Amino acid sequence: MLVINKACKTYAQRRVLCIESLSFLPNRRYVLMGPNGSGKSTFMRILSGVIKPDEGASIIKNGIADYGYVPQHPYAFNS
Repeated sequence: MLVINKACKTYAQRRVLCIESLSFLPNRRYVLMGPNGSGKSTFMRILSGVIKPDEGASIIKNGIADYGYVPQHPYAFNS
């Protein structure tokens, strides 16, 4: 089970993500969908640990959480 509490992120005085409480059950598949600028990439970056939320978030990962984050722009190789 994956549980997120109070995860908020702001860029340049614009709040792009604020999750009060969200949980994902084990052995289920989830899809993250939304329009451009709705915070999908920010959410995945927080889950993967690439960035930290502005406000104290509680992310609880019980067991093995299978999720992936593939950035739109490659960071490993500068081309």
